Amino acid sequence: MEPSQQLGRQQSFIVIAIELTARAGGPAAEDSRQAFASLLGAGVAHACTLQPAERHNGAWACTALIPNTGQTLALLRRMEDILADFRPLHPDAYARFVIHYGLAFATQPGNKKNYIGSAVRAAHSHLKRLPQEYERAASGEFAVLANTWSSDSIQFNELPAPLADLGLFNFSLNRGERQYKPEEEVEAALHAHLEKLLASHIGPFAQVLVESARRSSKSLDDFIVEVAREIDEKSVRTRVKDEARAYLQQLRTSVRT
Repeated sequence: MEPSQQLGRQQSFIVIAIELTARAGGPAAEDSRQAFASLLGAGVAHACTLQPAERHNGAWACTALIPNTGQTLALLRRMEDILADFRPLHPDAYARFVIHYGLAFATQPGNKKNYIGSAVRAAHSHLKRLPQEYERAASGEFAVLANTWSSDSIQFNELPAPLADLGLFNFSLNRGERQYKPEEEVEAALHAHLEKLLASHIGPFAQVLVESARRSSKSLDDFIVEVAREIDEKSVRTRVKDEARAYLQQLRTSVRT
């Protein structure tokens, strides 16, 4: 750690160590890395912190830190969907992840917050030891936490011998339930709608601006206002807000029926 860095308060996090490698060995192709990073950014970045992770073999890796355990199941389902979308488009590479629960600290190198600590190290250590034929696994610490939840949406099974000594579990999600909570469905649809609206006025950079607005907004209406501020012309800005609010109302009505 640099001398200028300051550690924040130690916090509990659900940590997902994620890795992308080439099936033939070594680092994945650049277009595969970019495609996978884009899928992650669009699918989970709004609900967690994503930060790069080092790999000595040149593999692409990152860490997702989830401070709110109430979003964990939805994020795991999104991770499953991301892997399913990625596989057929980039058969040259494969992605894997391990989910863990533990403690981490926030650092402040410059103006960018980063997280370090035992939870981050343990998650990536588990992932490095996980045999390549396994696409995902959970640590014992996460399994203990998840078993305290009232929901039975996640089931754990020990890895077969001799892998049981790794302290990792295979897991499956109950996909029979609604994939997202109604408000999460509304948020995801509104996010996509706002991207299209803003892109029609400022171009492809809209995706980055909409994601930034979502991170800083405190409600869905605030989200709309933040996105509309990117439009200079007042009359157009007002029209975009009105259209987005009407769309939001339609979404909320549809999930109630």
